[in-house]
Amino acid sequence: MKLLDARIALLMGTFGLLAIGCGGKTDAGTDTGEPADTDTDTDTDSDTDTDTDSDTDADTGDSGVDTARFGYIFEGGGDVTPSSYEGSETQYFYSVTYDRIICSFVWDAQSENAMTDDCAECDFAFEVDYSDMVIGEGEFCSNPGWEDVPGPRVDADGNLIKYGWGHASTYTYQGTDYSDVVMFLFSDGNGGTVWGTFGGEGSSTAEENSSGFSWEFMSTLYSTSDMNYVAY
Repeated sequence: MKLLDARIALLMGTFGLLAIGCGGKTDAGTDTGEPADTDTDTDTDSDTDTDTDSDTDADTGDSGVDTARFGYIFEGGGDVTPSSYEGSETQYFYSVTYDRIICSFVWDAQSENAMTDDCAECDFAFEVDYSDMVIGEGEFCSNPGWEDVPGPRVDADGNLIKYGWGHASTYTYQGTDYSDVVMFLFSDGNGGTVWGTFGGEGSSTAEENSSGFSWEFMSTLYSTSDMNYVAY
């Protein structure tokens, strides 16, 4: 199971200080037509104001690098039978900072490997693989040169990319029941796997029909991690 990897890109702000200096002037002239001025003004201005304001607020304008929050939006759905799943899945990568879609990818999704017996609370679950990726909407898609990719979706080593997805009409967590949730097969960190809710904001709708179910799901995760870019 290939898990979601994350890299964090940080934006550093810089600031400068401006110092201004002033010089003194003395008048040595005397007027011999008037008595000498004997006023001995001893006023000595002792204002020692040393304002050292070092405001370090960084410019957070649109610098081309998103260092705040990303949204990862997963949408999918299709036809479910007891032994198969046929549908599609879209993954949107969304910049929360700039309120725009970075890019989206659409795959055909299919499975003939039911995993319902492995997911105790799932109405149905499948190990899903993908094919025929199509680049969808998004202003940043062309920057790294992404293009439509026909055929199976594979990793850098040529292995099929597969995810475990499922639907639970009722999911119980710490004594509380939740209705219609998206289930996902995670790594347990010890070489095994465990089913759990995909998390974030989302929904899962499974309507029964004569063949099984018509399924639609959506889930959104928010993170300061940059899943696909070192900088954007």
